[in-house]
Amino acid sequence: MIAWRVQNAAGRGPYSVLRGNATWQTGCPHSGCDCHPNPTQELGVDWYILTYGTPKGRLLCGFLSKKQALAWFAPIELERLAQFGFALKKVRVTGIFAGNRQSKQVVFYRRGS
Repeated sequence: MIAWRVQNAAGRGPYSVLRGNATWQTGCPHSGCDCHPNPTQELGVDWYILTYGTPKGRLLCGFLSKKQALAWFAPIELERLAQFGFALKKVRVTGIFAGNRQSKQVVFYRRGS
């Protein structure tokens, strides 16, 4: 299964690498507001599970489509994230843990990573 995700060359997302550095964000904050709810708020995913994964595999936040990703990240945000080594990429995932095409984001799982 293919998903869309903003990540760096090591496969890490901006929310873990740039924690505390919100200079790349525009508009409302990227955690806790209606337009950018965190996975616990929107999808009911516990932070412990997000951090440590599940028996199914490591959990990653992302999107089911490029359109869904671009609704989350503004073009200027993607440009700013590129300065930190991040890009919107297609990634191979094992399955969906939480979320769907109607949610703002999806939590995927990936075995063996």
